[in-house]
Amino acid sequence: FTYDWSIDKCVEAGFKPIDERQIGVFAQDVQGVIPEAVKPAPFDTKDGNSISGDNYLTVQYEKIVPLLIECIKELKDEIEILKK
Repeated sequence: FTYDWSIDKCVEAGFKPIDERQIGVFAQDVQGVIPEAVKPAPFDTKDGNSISGDNYLTVQYEKIVPLLIECIKELKDEIEILKK
């Protein structure tokens, strides 16, 4: 999905966003498949608790990339088999 930062929510949570359109995935969706790639958002966490009470999550995309590479390899192999 694409999104623009909600400035009001960012100010409320003490987060200074990058002023540009973002592209992402829903942390909750990723958490259901790869929980190791999701963690509490640093801007909303203090002493292990949510500052805002909304329990914002963030995706660690670098932990997803190796799995995506392996998936591409597997799909390539399947495509080659289907072509034959």
